[in-house]
Amino acid sequence: MRNLKKLLAVILSVAMIASLMVPALAANTYEAEALKLQAINVFAGGPEDLKLDEGVTRIQGLTFAIRIAGKDAEALAMDDDEVAEILADWTDADGIPAWGKKYAAYAIKNGITVGLSATQKIFGALEPITGTSFLVFIMKSG
Repeated sequence: MRNLKKLLAVILSVAMIASLMVPALAANTYEAEALKLQAINVFAGGPEDLKLDEGVTRIQGLTFAIRIAGKDAEALAMDDDEVAEILADWTDADGIPAWGKKYAAYAIKNGITVGLSATQKIFGALEPITGTSFLVFIMKSG
């Protein structure tokens, strides 16, 4: 009986230690896939720019949707004056990162997004994206 208790204590200890290791291992689960997406220009930047442990913002999700629809070049071809004109009416246009302004303007111009509010022009570029918004971006980008 005493040996059984010792064995059970060892098994429980190993199980508890193993369960603590799962979050650490899960952090790098998608790094290989993300690097493949970088290789085909769906994700921008280098390996250090992946930030897989952070949430996805609306501008990141929108950019992803435009890129996978093959309209990246079309969005980036917009001139700065056109982008400024499109974003001029949006109350939070200054909150859109510089790299995302052309994507945001392209999305507004082509009806991919209408913003966060029915009464005000709020883009919400740095807000966390919802699954519904992401699916809408993907469907409307194609």
